[in-house]
Amino acid sequence: MTTVLAFDRRPVAESAGERKIMALACGAALALAFVTLLVERVWAAETEHSRSGGTLTAMLRVLLLVTLAGATGAALNAWQGIDARTLALISALLPGAIALELMVRAVSTWFTPPERHAAPPERVHGTIARMLTSPLASSGEVGEGLRRRYGIDMRQSWVIRSTLRLLPVACAGLAFVAWLLSGVSVLQPDQRAVYERFGAPAAVWQPGLHVGMPWPFGRARMLENGAVHQLVVSSAGGDGGVAPLVAADARTPAQMDRLWDVAHPWETTQVIAGGSGQRQNFEIVNADVRLDYRIRQDDAAARASQYRFSETPALIRAIAGSEVVGYLASHRLDALVETRQTIIADAIRRAVQQQFDVLGGGIEIVAVVIESVHPPAGASAAWHNVQAAQIRAAASVAQARGLAATVVGSAAETAAASLDAASAGAAETVSAARTRQTTFAADIAARQAGGRAFPLEYYLHALQRGLQNANLTVIDDRLVGGNRATIDLRAYNTGDAAGAKRLY
Repeated sequence: MTTVLAFDRRPVAESAGERKIMALACGAALALAFVTLLVERVWAAETEHSRSGGTLTAMLRVLLLVTLAGATGAALNAWQGIDARTLALISALLPGAIALELMVRAVSTWFTPPERHAAPPERVHGTIARMLTSPLASSGEVGEGLRRRYGIDMRQSWVIRSTLRLLPVACAGLAFVAWLLSGVSVLQPDQRAVYERFGAPAAVWQPGLHVGMPWPFGRARMLENGAVHQLVVSSAGGDGGVAPLVAADARTPAQMDRLWDVAHPWETTQVIAGGSGQRQNFEIVNADVRLDYRIRQDDAAARASQYRFSETPALIRAIAGSEVVGYLASHRLDALVETRQTIIADAIRRAVQQQFDVLGGGIEIVAVVIESVHPPAGASAAWHNVQAAQIRAAASVAQARGLAATVVGSAAETAAASLDAASAGAAETVSAARTRQTTFAADIAARQAGGRAFPLEYYLHALQRGLQNANLTVIDDRLVGGNRATIDLRAYNTGDAAGAKRLY
């Protein structure tokens, strides 16, 4: 099947540096293969009629095949982005098999009797290595060797003859079936594939079993199915900035520290515009920005992700880095520190997504994570002092304004109370004057209407009101001669008043 028999087409060398290394490895392997080929040709010409030189020629040919396979794997990895580890493993199995055969032959010679009239054995001899220098033996030669050495006569067994006769056809049939199975692909739930028929994209395969044309007429380009990747925008390298996994009871690593006075990895330092009053200057800001992205789920995005860009992480880092630098350069340091990080992240995400929508690469920016935005670690203490001074100044101004507002409010309250009291007193005085004026007018009208009876009645009423709480002793004027009554207004104690009567 495509995922087993063909090479795994996962991008291994994603960075330009890794591809350069693989290209250099390919060149070194080709140079070694060329030198090996020259040595093998010279040695084969010198030992053409010698029995002892065939084994060394075979070993040189094995080395030549291994170096050519290594060069092919490095070339596929460097220029096609194909993981050719399967080819490297197969090429490494060949010298391993030869070494295992030589070891088994060395051990078997201890228990195998030598043939009569046989030539002395060579120091190094191997069937696998000999297959590279001489053609395969025919069935007759194999049968003669088995009969002569082990006494097995293959001419008397029709099963062996039929097997040997049908073996090439069976091998060819298996090879043909294996070639047909190269068009079968099994995609896991986290995989998708862009199917190419004769080099042109024909369909986008979802997870499951799919059948297409065999290689090289049909090809499936593997890609992720909704996988979210994260890269550090502020990092200049290709390490991705992935934070290490930390156990629950382990000590927190230094890169997880978000204090301003500690230098953090994966931070970028930017020079931005600043100002103090009417003076302009420059300020330095450190920012740790990360971006989460994935390939969209539609088929057009899957095709675009395979054919639009060759270095998707590098392109995303470049565009996001440009947007981050632009955003930081358009704001001052105090505004960046005081602004909520979610607002900054949302603005950068919209700008980066707009760029990729214009390019049509099928990339979806899931989120922008602002780990930290702060002044440099060396200036953190000074920044904190300036911020503390500003806070103290603002607090002092606010306190003074509050005290002034309190004094003004108290004065306003006192003035308003005085004005209200004066207005109330004036209103009461005017009301009392009007009342007396009305009463006086009413008395004049009553005097005119009632004659002398009104003054007497007025006098008695006033007398009754004045004597309402007085202690009175009324003396009958007939007890003493005269025409007047005597009223005693002197105060007496309760006991004196109860114990005696005083008559005048």
